Amino acid sequence: MGNATARMDAIDTEIALTALLASAVASYPRPGLTLYPLFKLVAGSLLVVTLVRRLAIMNGLTSDHRLIHGTTHLLDVATDISVLYLSYIGLEALAGLIWPSATLSVVEYSAGVITGVYVLYGFLEVIFATELAEGERIFTSVANKHRGEVLGVALRQFTRFVSQSRQTTVQTTLSQYYDRNQAEVTTKEYIAIGRSFIRFGLTLVVIIIGYSGLTAVGAWLWGSGWTTLPLVVTVLLISGLVRLWYSNYGLIPVEERNGFVTFAGEVAVFFLIGQWLLG
Repeated sequence: MGNATARMDAIDTEIALTALLASAVASYPRPGLTLYPLFKLVAGSLLVVTLVRRLAIMNGLTSDHRLIHGTTHLLDVATDISVLYLSYIGLEALAGLIWPSATLSVVEYSAGVITGVYVLYGFLEVIFATELAEGERIFTSVANKHRGEVLGVALRQFTRFVSQSRQTTVQTTLSQYYDRNQAEVTTKEYIAIGRSFIRFGLTLVVIIIGYSGLTAVGAWLWGSGWTTLPLVVTVLLISGLVRLWYSNYGLIPVEERNGFVTFAGEVAVFFLIGQWLLG
């Protein structure tokens, strides 16, 4: 009963946020913007997605059901787009108060969004004291999934900087390796350590190539040069913000999302926002 109540509370929080975003996008239109009808449609779809999720939970589906997981990624993408649109409208209005008829450049927009995210999360941490705790939980959960690997150890070390409770989890293989005389480490353990470093390295390479490639394609498509990079950073930051928010207050934690689907969603968001601001 408790889990069912928690799921209903989580979906109600999702509905409250998406209703706010959908109404805000509809309330602050840009009639001259060709893509505005699409932005409005995306924001309106948030209400449909959360309604489907609430009906699913009411009918007994659990959070690990594929319908819930599938709609989570749709929720992420639609929320990213709505937040990025509203961020531009808000920053443009703020700039207009200081410099009438001001037009935001992509770099100014990105700087404003990045600053706003840090201010927002600082405010939330001061008021609710939950944001760092959720970050700790996410890193700890992923570290436990990669126990004994380089990634697991790295994430475990990182949580020590954000952890409020300073919890410790024993890591196998690597931590055993560093705590012992190297002469005692077996060949099998050396092989496991080597494979772990290779997997960690390949993961970093894939991430770097993926986002560098996204930046390069955007720069080529719109002829925007290096100014594409801050837009990529802005999209990734908002994506992380949204996933952390839904992880903290929604149905599906960050670590249970599919990384490849998340990346595909970020690509879609980047190209839509890029076409608006750089196209």
